[in-house]
Amino acid sequence: MTAGRPRGILAVLLLTIALGACTPASPDASASGSTPPGEAASCSPLDLNGPSGTHFLLTGVWRANSGGRYYLHQQGSCLYWFGSSQDLSREQGSNWANIFFGHIGSDFSIVGDWGDIPYTSGASMNSGTLSLVIDFDESGPIDYPILHQTGSTGGFGDGAWQLEDTLPAATELVGTVGYNQGSDQEVSCIWMDSGGSRYELLVGFPPDHPPPADGTSVRVVGRLAPVLGGPCAPQTILVDTFEALP
Repeated sequence: MTAGRPRGILAVLLLTIALGACTPASPDASASGSTPPGEAASCSPLDLNGPSGTHFLLTGVWRANSGGRYYLHQQGSCLYWFGSSQDLSREQGSNWANIFFGHIGSDFSIVGDWGDIPYTSGASMNSGTLSLVIDFDESGPIDYPILHQTGSTGGFGDGAWQLEDTLPAATELVGTVGYNQGSDQEVSCIWMDSGGSRYELLVGFPPDHPPPADGTSVRVVGRLAPVLGGPCAPQTILVDTFEALP
């Protein structure tokens, strides 16, 4: 992987838009749910769920096996990123930066195009196609998505990515609880309004201790989960303590 960083935020935006006009060139793009060659790129609605059913998004800050940092933005089935070496000093020729645009398939495959960005004088300008797959780390309380490269052209270097975010310390929230119900009238998700923000709550209730009624004031102690965005709230809390208030 080679070269460079844009000379400003505008350059990043312009190059990202330019890549958005390209389509993945992988021969199995249509099989993976990506846009076939010759068709305009479009972002379709896409819900991604881990092995335990936890909804997730890829948007966030990721660390690659090279130590580089990647800034991902998922919009439905579309994935954009800007990646760079950790130290972007112009005085070090080993630094690099790149951009990517691709499509996410319902089978957790990602197919797209990448390109180096000029950062230092005389830097190599490589580009090509890139294929990845979404795997999961199931060792913790939630399914953390991880990325692995499955194929590339043009000399792309990195092969694995993990979320750089870590769970913060537990925090206390007080607010009003609410519920969404599925077609079978069972609770499909639990959310909480607190301080003008809405959070989805990952909390289990045993059969002999059902959740309080919709609209009940509650106190929650938990940790904000990075990246995850549930079906009923943009932020997710991993609940340690859930208490109904009088």
